[in-house]
Amino acid sequence: MPANPEQTRCYKRLWDYDLHYFGDTFVGVIEEIERSRDKCPGFALYEPGLTPAQHLEIQLEQRKMGQRPAEAMNERWDETWHRILEWTNSKAQSERLSAQVLLSEGFTSLDPSHPLGGKDGGKDASCTHHGLRWVMASYFPRGQKDFKAIEAKFMGDVDGALANDAQGIAFVTNQELRLAERKALAENAGNLKVEIYHLERMTAILDQPSMASVRKQFLQIGDSSTSPPVVVDKWVSLDYVDKAGITREQGYRFLWAEACRESQRIDLEGWEYAESGQEGGTRFRFKIHDAPEIGGYLVLLKKRDY
Repeated sequence: MPANPEQTRCYKRLWDYDLHYFGDTFVGVIEEIERSRDKCPGFALYEPGLTPAQHLEIQLEQRKMGQRPAEAMNERWDETWHRILEWTNSKAQSERLSAQVLLSEGFTSLDPSHPLGGKDGGKDASCTHHGLRWVMASYFPRGQKDFKAIEAKFMGDVDGALANDAQGIAFVTNQELRLAERKALAENAGNLKVEIYHLERMTAILDQPSMASVRKQFLQIGDSSTSPPVVVDKWVSLDYVDKAGITREQGYRFLWAEACRESQRIDLEGWEYAESGQEGGTRFRFKIHDAPEIGGYLVLLKKRDY
C-alpha cells in the first residue's frame, strides 16, 4: 500500500485521519496499515445478531443525525476487554498504553526505547520497581493467539531482558492467559522476576475510574459525565506533603497509614484520604513506597481534629 495520501483516500470519502507521510515510505506504509479506523465516520462496532444490512441501516441513520456510529451505539459493559483483545491500533500506541499501565502499578523511572520504530536493544522500555531494574515488553497482536506464539514472544523478550542486565520483566499483553500458562511463562524466565499483565489483568486496571483518561486516549472509550472524580495515586517522598502545604489544612490531623491497615483506618476508625485537587477534576492521593510486609506502601490519611 503506498503512503501517498492521494492514493489512500476512502472511496466513500469518509476517512478522518491526519496522515503524516507524504511519500512512498516503508514506515508510512506500516503506520497506515496498522492505524485504527474507528475515527472514520463510516465506522461502526459490530453488534452480535445484526445482519450486514441492519448494520448499514444503523450507519445511514446515524450519519443523517450527524453522529459517528461508534459513538452513537451503546458501549458493551465489557467494552474495554473487547477493544484490548481486538487491537487495531499501532505498535507505538500499544507500547504507550503499556507504559501507562505500569506507571499506574507503581513502576517508576520508566524510559521508553523507540515506540515509533528503531532498534530497541531488546526492550520496549526500562523502568524501576522496588529498587530493582526491570524492562517492559509489550505484545498486542490482533485477536487471540495460541500459547506457543505467546511463549515464543515472551522468551524472546526474556533474552532481551537478560541482555540488558535486568532483574525483572513486565510482560504487557492483550492475550488471554490461563493460570497454568502464566505459571509456565514465569518458570521459563529462570531467575528473572516476572509480572504478566494479561488480558483480564489489563482490563481490571484500565476499568478503574482513575484510568478514565487513558481509556479515552487509547481505546476511545468515553467517560460518562456522571462518573465519579478521577483519583490518581501520586508517589512522593516523606517530606513532600509538608513542603507542598498538604498537611497544613486547618482542622485536620494527618497520618501515614500502612497499606495493610488502610481499610481499617478508612472504614472503622473515621479516617479519610488526604487528596489534592487539580483543575479539570483530577484528584491526587499521596503514597510512599514501603516494605512488602506492610503491603508495599504508605498512604496519607486525614481526620477531623475536634
